Amino acid sequence: MKGEHSILSYYYESDGKIHLELLNDHVKRALDYIKFSRESKLFKFSKNLLPPEVDIHDLSRLSIIFHDTGKIFYQKMYRSLDGGKYISFRGHEYFSSYIFEKFLKETIDQNLNRNVNMEIYNYYNVCSFAILFHHHAMNVNLRKPPKSVNKHLQYTLKIIDGLKFLNTFLLDSEKPVFNSVIERLKKEISYPFFYTEMTRYIDKKMVDLWRMVMTYPKYKKMSLMLLSILLTADNLAARELRGYGGSRFHMALKDFYNYYLKP
Repeated sequence: MKGEHSILSYYYESDGKIHLELLNDHVKRALDYIKFSRESKLFKFSKNLLPPEVDIHDLSRLSIIFHDTGKIFYQKMYRSLDGGKYISFRGHEYFSSYIFEKFLKETIDQNLNRNVNMEIYNYYNVCSFAILFHHHAMNVNLRKPPKSVNKHLQYTLKIIDGLKFLNTFLLDSEKPVFNSVIERLKKEISYPFFYTEMTRYIDKKMVDLWRMVMTYPKYKKMSLMLLSILLTADNLAARELRGYGGSRFHMALKDFYNYYLKP
């Protein structure tokens, strides 16, 4: 079984040199970028949009933890490029969003009979928005997972327990929920129409999320805010580990971090 620390979030091989990034390291580095203070501009702005029970730090944490979980389905998706080899993760956000949706539903189910304000979970839809749209938000249909993922589902089934390393970053109350999600996913992956049902579910969720954003101003503001946080943490952490950067987009995210997030 593939170990928790060998799940890849980036892989490129050229001229005998291998450049890779482990998902464990990427999540850890990305979380470092959301240690913004309660005095930061972004936190103060979020306080006007969120109920007392919901914290922008928590929404950011969950978005980062789950945003690349879908890459577990791509560990054998090698492609060739200019004599080199890389792993294509195109469409992983579909799977990532699906896994988070499972986590959110399981959390809600476990709290139905407890003294919990269930309305707060509406705000966690902004996590789904950020996770699903953290690549090419305005042209997401081009990011739909290739059907060739189906060829590797049995391998995914063998290694999916490796995602349990995320328990390191989850709260104690969240760990059993996430472990339950993994067990449910094992059953679903074995189902012949898993890919079809998963993409159909996320396509519908995509419509629901945009309807939420376009109908309710506070959710629109929170969704775009959280998407900006995830884009910033994801990009800066990736560039830090992969050792390149300098694009205008990268510099814009650094400015956003320095002005709105930096502790």
